[in-house]
Amino acid sequence: MQKANRHPIGPYNPDWAFVTEREERLSFVRETKSTLDSEARRMQEIQTNRNHRCRLTAMLATIVNAAAIIVGTTLGLVLKTRLAERYRTVVFNGIGVASLLIGISMALQTQRVLYLVLAVILGGIAGTALRLHDGVHALGLWLRRGFDRFGSDRPAAGSATERFAEGFLTASVLYCVGALAIIGSFEAGVEGDYRLLLVKSVMDGTVAVFLAAAYGLGVGCSALTVLVYQGVLTLLADAAAPLVGDLMLSEVSSVGGAMVVMIGLNLLHLTHIKTADYLPALVIVVGLTLIDPWLGFLGATT
Repeated sequence: MQKANRHPIGPYNPDWAFVTEREERLSFVRETKSTLDSEARRMQEIQTNRNHRCRLTAMLATIVNAAAIIVGTTLGLVLKTRLAERYRTVVFNGIGVASLLIGISMALQTQRVLYLVLAVILGGIAGTALRLHDGVHALGLWLRRGFDRFGSDRPAAGSATERFAEGFLTASVLYCVGALAIIGSFEAGVEGDYRLLLVKSVMDGTVAVFLAAAYGLGVGCSALTVLVYQGVLTLLADAAAPLVGDLMLSEVSSVGGAMVVMIGLNLLHLTHIKTADYLPALVIVVGLTLIDPWLGFLGATT
């Protein structure tokens, strides 16, 4: 037990002490407080603990989001076994048209058209050089092996592994590129408000039903992407939120919209775009918005 020592400024309990070599002096060191008001210190400690618990609790909303995707995928797989091939084609076409409309509406939110163009072109070049699309397919193959007991898909075109990987990629992009994922994660992490993420959970679960009916089990694996992506945003919300303004949200959404358009074109079999190769565009557009004060004269919409 520590004993209070006499000192010119009054009694105190030192945390530890040290002796300087060749000096006949014993120096006591005490923890420095942010305030001398014990009640204020107690309130600060309570608030810190509350923020910590709030951030951990906020993860529950992301977990619910991931669970909704899994539930939706399960329902979609049941629906898939009851769908004739001609109806499956209808599902593909419907999702394709919807993706085109949603993607175009997201892309039109851009405030810097040149940022959108530069991000998509440079991102596509970087992704092609990094062979990201091939990496996604390799990941799909690895995940596929872990789910062999569910049986194999029999897609109308392409291999089962390719369909699995496409389902994983398509769902991951749709669930993560929108502003709702970013804003919802920040509100959950900073304010403890889970409403946006819970609304997103319902939306994602509903979309998962139709995606799984078209693509199969790969859609359910996108729950891992959502869990990691939104979980990181939630835990880093305090540090990252000040950097994310309206401009960054609009530009990330617009680039994400361009990628959703690519998905729609692929679903309609109008072309085959390696969407994963364009993922670096999201990073590039974030960088462009961060230096916008120096580049704001480029591409501003009128």
